[in-house]
Amino acid sequence: MHDDRTIVESRIERELWERLLPHLHDAALPLTVEAWHAHLQPDREAVDVLQTLGAHKVLGLITNFDYPPHIHRALAEHGMLRYFRTV
Repeated sequence: MHDDRTIVESRIERELWERLLPHLHDAALPLTVEAWHAHLQPDREAVDVLQTLGAHKVLGLITNFDYPPHIHRALAEHGMLRYFRTV
């Protein structure tokens, strides 16, 4: 009898990566962002600094955070989004 465990295992792995794991990632993303967001505390002087700089310069924000909607939300909640022309 032919042992085809490796074929079955590769099919199971492919199904996991293609069908299941993307859904788990989608479900976990909001929880991860909320956990991170709970500890976000901008510097007390950040708004004053942005206001002063924004009066004389065009401001933009470059970030390596991998979930852009969260950055917009965090800046808006802390009254800082309006100072940036682009994020």
